[in-house]
Amino acid sequence: MKVINRLYGKDVELVFDTMKHQYSVNGEIIPGCTSILGIVAKNALMFWSANCASDYFKSKIEPGKIYDEVYLDDVYRNAKKAHTQIKEDAASVGKITHLWVQHYIEGKDLGQPINDKVKGSVERFLKWQKEKNVKFLISEQPCFSRKYKYAGTLDFICKINNKLYIGDLKTNNSMYYNSMGSQCASYIMAREEEFKNEKYAGFVVCRVGKEDGEFESWICEDTKIFKKNFLNALSLYKSEETIKQQYK
Repeated sequence: MKVINRLYGKDVELVFDTMKHQYSVNGEIIPGCTSILGIVAKNALMFWSANCASDYFKSKIEPGKIYDEVYLDDVYRNAKKAHTQIKEDAASVGKITHLWVQHYIEGKDLGQPINDKVKGSVERFLKWQKEKNVKFLISEQPCFSRKYKYAGTLDFICKINNKLYIGDLKTNNSMYYNSMGSQCASYIMAREEEFKNEKYAGFVVCRVGKEDGEFESWICEDTKIFKKNFLNALSLYKSEETIKQQYK
């Protein structure tokens, strides 16, 4: 399925291919913010995936016990993808919570979730909104930078104490300040490029824990370093893509 959005006063036709998870403008493939920041190694995630494999192996092998070749091969293959299974199992809570919040921001009355983890996540989110007096304006907005040629979809735009913020909802067990801040900063740059009258005080990240539904927020107004970091990642991403094309 292809989703078409017209930006910059309908001068730009931004197409998002949901199957390929790919953006394009006038037939030209445009990198997404998430893909660009994927060029930066996330050491914490590498250690986590290694621990998943180790824990799986430990759960399947007992000291002093003899195992046949087929069983050992099965353990070996499943240990390599243990982190993927854990991620998929955990993602369902985060994914459902993300969708609930998205619909809530859009003004849809969904009622209270039944699942305990999702319900807990939603309750923490609503408590945060009330305490911070957050006013949501719009949800799920595509954005594109003509100047730097990248695209993305921000989760929401809100006002806190009458100041404008870009918002992102993350389903992670930890705050990854580097990547999360840089992604939000990229959205700010693209929005301010398209809408000259929009001036953002900063960004807000709402993190929902995948397994436990823990909720925390991060409001940042000093975005310069994150904008710089994103542009550095974009430069590296483009040079890497050029090398791939030239040395296939």
